[in-house]
Amino acid sequence: MLTLQLREMEEDGIVKRTVFPEVPPRVEYELTEIARGLLPICNYLHEWGTMHRSVHGRRVEETVNELCPGVFIYFFLISGCD
Repeated sequence: MLTLQLREMEEDGIVKRTVFPEVPPRVEYELTEIARGLLPICNYLHEWGTMHRSVHGRRVEETVNELCPGVFIYFFLISGCD
């Protein structure tokens, strides 16, 4: 599932995938310039989700993950990036 979502984001130009010819194999992903332009929007969504922890008895993360499965992978990729 994670690999599929990362590959879709690569096809959409959101992440760049680098494969290193090593044993064991190593792959790194980084945000593209297009994705960096989305950071303010993603940060706002994160802040909104933090302020509204539950929606109809469910966690915001569960609701958003059902609507946009790649969002939390994206947040994982940008965590630590300012």
